[in-house]
Amino acid sequence: MNNDGENEILDVIYNAGNEEEKLELIEYIINVRPKSGLEFIRNLDSIPDKDRIFKALLVKAGNMGKLERVEIYTYINENLNIRSNTEIKDLGKMQMMALFKTDQSNIAEVGYNFFRESTFIGKALKIEMLKELLSFLRSPGKNVTSENRYAILALAINFDILQSTTQKDFVYFLLDLLNPKYDLSTIQIALENIEIVNPKFSDYKTDFDGLKERLKVWPEDNKRNLIINNILKYKSKRQRQFEKNFWSEIELILNSEKV
Repeated sequence: MNNDGENEILDVIYNAGNEEEKLELIEYIINVRPKSGLEFIRNLDSIPDKDRIFKALLVKAGNMGKLERVEIYTYINENLNIRSNTEIKDLGKMQMMALFKTDQSNIAEVGYNFFRESTFIGKALKIEMLKELLSFLRSPGKNVTSENRYAILALAINFDILQSTTQKDFVYFLLDLLNPKYDLSTIQIALENIEIVNPKFSDYKTDFDGLKERLKVWPEDNKRNLIINNILKYKSKRQRQFEKNFWSEIELILNSEKV
């Protein structure tokens, strides 16, 4: 039987049922064939108990392959808002964070898009989630790589809403990635996100000074020169003497190998 025939039978069964039977049928389709279940839901004029169905979709998503969840997350974002059921929002948040905390960028991207397009994550909850993300990135023993690019990007594009302490910790984290122990791709990710954040030298002098000391003992290579050429763009237009001294030293480091 083709899909059209199956859908016709499902429509007949659905329309003949009471509210509970309708909900049970939807849940059954979601669990057995989630893609068909989503299509069936989209074609309904109304759903008897939206919260129950939203929960069923998210529970199913949690048991699916991470890359197979995208359509469910798109539907959830289309239908939830900040006034939606707290239990359902918490379930969505939990899945976002689990995806963000993987060390596979293609999977983390699913969490990033779910988060970025979210219609049910209010500002306060978003700040809480971003703080948790930074704690994950800075956790003891954590080896940050370019595979964590989407967790880093989520923080960078939401930098303005972060609390001041989290902002300072994030800028320290980014500048600390400019370190010989990291590979070129990780350093490039750090530089891209530093550009998004655009930290003001006078606000983060200590962190810039720490970078300068690393650059002084960093043997010349492509990574070091890439960093220097990129950070020079953060010179203030009006510089106090201590900042002039800093940039003079940076330029000296860059030019020392050319002599």
